[in-house]
Amino acid sequence: MNAETELKFRVAPRKLASVLRGGRRSDRSEKTLVSTYYDTSKHKLRRHGLTLRVRKIEDHFIQTVKAGGAGGVTRGEWEQDVAGEKPDLEKSRDTPLDRLASKKLSRKLRPVFQTIVHRVAQARRVRNSRIELAVDRGRIGARRRAQPIAELELELKSGRVGDLFQMARTIARKTGAELDLRSKAERGYRLATGVRDGAQH
Repeated sequence: MNAETELKFRVAPRKLASVLRGGRRSDRSEKTLVSTYYDTSKHKLRRHGLTLRVRKIEDHFIQTVKAGGAGGVTRGEWEQDVAGEKPDLEKSRDTPLDRLASKKLSRKLRPVFQTIVHRVAQARRVRNSRIELAVDRGRIGARRRAQPIAELELELKSGRVGDLFQMARTIARKTGAELDLRSKAERGYRLATGVRDGAQH
């Protein structure tokens, strides 16, 4: 398991490009991420605090299981390569999903929503900490509903959480970015169920 520690921010689309200024271009990467999130019609995985997605990056598919409370800064994350766009529950061993995995569950899994994101990521250093800064532009789609994505993610790759917050404060002052700890999965479920966004604790 990897513990994913990250902060998310809403940023005005016109200011997203300015976030990437200051780093070396050699530390920058760009890719298109197509992520499909799976659950049962009654959202059994969500009720157990889990998310299951299959992400396509070019011709490569990665299955990810995540666990953790809504609005958390650190969550458990387990990744495995899979053969195609459908989940493979055999690859969920040694994850919290394994206790729910069964042939019956596999038959009931279906796409709930999908995100299509163009991501520009840049490696940064604050003192001895390594932080990935990622700018995401795209959309979330669930049935006939859709929402735009324009956000910034700061993920601590190694080092101190305090350094992550220091970078976050600096960027927020320069861009007016607003902290938004909802994951794309949380936003996608709300979109799929038609629940309007409310205040975040």
